[in-house]
Amino acid sequence: MTIFIISKLVYLSSHRAIRYLTHQNLYAKLSMMNQVICDAIRNRCVLTFTYDGHPRVVEPHAYGLSRARREVIRCYQTGGTSRYHKVPDWKLMRVDRIKSLIVTKEHFVDERIGYMRGDKGMSTIFCEL
Repeated sequence: MTIFIISKLVYLSSHRAIRYLTHQNLYAKLSMMNQVICDAIRNRCVLTFTYDGHPRVVEPHAYGLSRARREVIRCYQTGGTSRYHKVPDWKLMRVDRIKSLIVTKEHFVDERIGYMRGDKGMSTIFCEL
C-alpha cells in the first residue's frame, strides 16, 4: 500500500478505498472550514490566507454554494495581492482554493458599501452578515 500526501490530506492507494477516503477527508476538511468561516463572519474577524498563490487579507461577508455548487466566500479584499483584480475590491472566492487560512484578532465594524444580503452569486447561503 502506498501513502500519498496531497494538500495536507493523506490518501491510501488501494482500489475502491481511495475514492471513499478522498471524499471523506475532503468533506471533513470542508466541514471544518465551514465552521471556521461562519464563526469569522459572525464575529466579523478579518481572515488571511493564500489563494491562487497570492496572499490575501479579507473581510468575509457571506459563505455558501455558488450556482455551480462549489463552496464560495463573498469577501472584501483589503490587503495582499491579486493576479487579475485590483485591491481593495469585492471577491467571490472558491473555498477549495484557500490555503493556510488564519482567523486574525483584527475585527471589522460595518458591512462594506456594495454588500447586499442574499448574495445573487450563491444558490445556497450557509451564513452571512
